[in-house]
Amino acid sequence: MTKIAVFGAGTWGIALARLLAVHGKDVTVWSAIPAELKALSTTHRHPNLPGMELPATMHYTADIAEACAGRDVLLFAVPSPFVRATAKKAAPHIPDGQLIVDVAKGVEDKTLMTMSEIIEDELAKAGRKARVVALSGPTHAEEVARDMPTAIVAASADEDAAKTVQKIFNTPTFRVYTNDDRRGTELGGAIKNVIALAVGIALGLGYGDNAKAALITRGNAELARLGIAMGCKPETFAGLSGMGDLIVTCTSMHSRNLHAGMLIGRGKSVEQAKTEVGQVVEGINALPAACRLAKQYKVEMPIVQAVEAILDGKLEARSALMALIYVVSIVVGAQSRGLFELSENGGIALTQIAGHYLGGVGLFILAFTITFACLKTSIGLVTACAETFSKMTNGKISYRSWAILFTVFSFAVSNIGLSAIIEYSIPMLMLIYPPAIALILLAFLGKFFAHDRTVYITTMTGTWAAAIFDCMKTLPAPVQTALHLDAPIAFAAAHLPLFDKNLGWLLPAVIGFAAGMAIRASRK
Repeated sequence: MTKIAVFGAGTWGIALARLLAVHGKDVTVWSAIPAELKALSTTHRHPNLPGMELPATMHYTADIAEACAGRDVLLFAVPSPFVRATAKKAAPHIPDGQLIVDVAKGVEDKTLMTMSEIIEDELAKAGRKARVVALSGPTHAEEVARDMPTAIVAASADEDAAKTVQKIFNTPTFRVYTNDDRRGTELGGAIKNVIALAVGIALGLGYGDNAKAALITRGNAELARLGIAMGCKPETFAGLSGMGDLIVTCTSMHSRNLHAGMLIGRGKSVEQAKTEVGQVVEGINALPAACRLAKQYKVEMPIVQAVEAILDGKLEARSALMALIYVVSIVVGAQSRGLFELSENGGIALTQIAGHYLGGVGLFILAFTITFACLKTSIGLVTACAETFSKMTNGKISYRSWAILFTVFSFAVSNIGLSAIIEYSIPMLMLIYPPAIALILLAFLGKFFAHDRTVYITTMTGTWAAAIFDCMKTLPAPVQTALHLDAPIAFAAAHLPLFDKNLGWLLPAVIGFAAGMAIRASRK
């Protein structure tokens, strides 16, 4: 009879222990928590696996030396943060050549080792060698515990070891495949948990299946890029331990990572989410290592990095996901270079791209989306402006009148055409933006000059004076001709540094600031 020791009494370890026991294996469960073992041996049930009954033939021990003695297979099923400590504790008692199966999923932050590599590392420190196989794939303990059909991968460069694990674990409802890409298999099992957090956050924010599908697909692309950079096989990420595991973790309500992400998306803190889930959320544990791997191998992983920013509190969840959407848009735009003539504005370019990639359906979707986006924006702006101006006039001109005025004005302007609006708005922006930038900088530097009014006046005077020339330069050609602006524009081009870069205001602003500081110093 095959003798197996299972390290860990969590849901996955116990589900596998039961699977093996009911199919005739001699199974012993080890845990560092005696109370956990007592409850299992007494009730024959696990609190997180309702409806499952454990065979009476199963054994339980808190003695790791006993667990390691005379076993055909040692199954590591402890959460990823405890794999190293467990391996270190077990190593002196593990014989050379021992067959070890790891089902924990993660990457150690400090060393960037996978779980099987951690086990080998601790065994090496104890002067031991073992045949370590990673067992990973689209599996939920809740379904395995109920004998629902499941497929999984036993991965090892040692083909005999993988085949042996396949033979031991195969059952009519638990199908085991083999491959030789252990690192790729483990990487898929770790990174998919991070992607599941992203999907959960999106669902928690109220987004739907479109966002879910996009995150799963692009998440697998990130995983594959990283894996290939690390020397893994591309086909691994299209299989059970790649896309398969990603799909089940990102779509099933059994998924702790999906659940935790949804809670975070609804406004819960990371700690609150972990507490409410009530079990280890491996995606949170794997996240730091995933980000470090991306940096080390110079791989772009925007979804993973967005999750990191959200969990660290550096970025609000909705903003992060919107940023991802914009990144995807930028990539599509960049890949479309050379397909079309240069467009007068972004609206034309977007229409061309949508038509090229998606045909008539794409153009319809684009029109529908833009119509409602613009409608929402226009209603918001009209109502806000009407309310503000009504208050400014103390109600002498009613809210209704202002709303009608702004609606009619906006309608008239909108019919001028986007290109014409851009042509006439740019000069105004060139007149407004430099002083605005200067004011922001002065606000940051204000403590160095006690927000002296003189410094503000001299800086803004220099900025405004130069900004007028930038405004002139960007006026439509007919307007420049009519106002005889050639001479002042030529003067500015000759005497203002960076004028050709629309930064002619910069040096006058600096001179104005210096003059203000000098005046302030002379008063002391």
